[in-house]
Amino acid sequence: SHSLNDIMFFLLLFFLIASTMATPSVLKLLLPNSKTGIQSVKHPVVISVSADLQFGINDQVVAKDQVEAAVVAAVFAIAQLKLPIALDGWAPLAENMVSDTATRPSDVITIYGGKSVEVLNPDAEGRLVLADALVKAAEVGKKSGGLDGIIDVATLTGAQLVALGTRTSAVMTNNEEFSSQFLLAAEIAGESFWPMPLPVELRASLDSPVADLANIGDRMGGMLVAGLFLKEFIDPQTPWLHLDIAGPAYNEKNAHGYTPVG
Repeated sequence: SHSLNDIMFFLLLFFLIASTMATPSVLKLLLPNSKTGIQSVKHPVVISVSADLQFGINDQVVAKDQVEAAVVAAVFAIAQLKLPIALDGWAPLAENMVSDTATRPSDVITIYGGKSVEVLNPDAEGRLVLADALVKAAEVGKKSGGLDGIIDVATLTGAQLVALGTRTSAVMTNNEEFSSQFLLAAEIAGESFWPMPLPVELRASLDSPVADLANIGDRMGGMLVAGLFLKEFIDPQTPWLHLDIAGPAYNEKNAHGYTPVG
């Protein structure tokens, strides 16, 4: 059992770690099954990442983009409610700063698990650390008996804002049943999500002559291309949801429903 003060302490500690992270790292929060003490019943994984969109969004908004806090808070809330599930929360962390060790255009990097990526656009960095976390989460989950599903949530693309605006988030998937269950839960919770496709024809735009794939592809349909990039790091047998919440993650306008300004 954790008090609200405990939760706030861990959240503050979390952001302190994130703000001082010199190299990309992954923070893991493990919640065993609250009734059995083991990871055996329902076992989903939630992964989050904040990405500097730089798509006509001012620096103050980017600085307040702390979507990882949602995963941390969700893990604590589930623990307090003693829900009969096991849950892994992962938060890939990297400071988006210019330095002599920063990623440069045309760099080829190796994602955890071995796939190589040509970095054509260093600003599409969120998907790189997210790919690391997706592979690692699946690996750890497999060792602990398998996963019921993986959900990643990210303020990933400016294209999401263009397509769906500031109040509706996107969900992409490799499993329609999993997506339907999520959309029903989102509706009950008052969260606006819209299912988006992962068109096969856009995958070719991620091809690279020097790596397994590039980190960007066609600009038209950029949100979908980002989803296709992440799909490359998912086991096809594992139900997966990709939630791009770039628009709704921060509300600059009037409060609506239970969503305040901020």
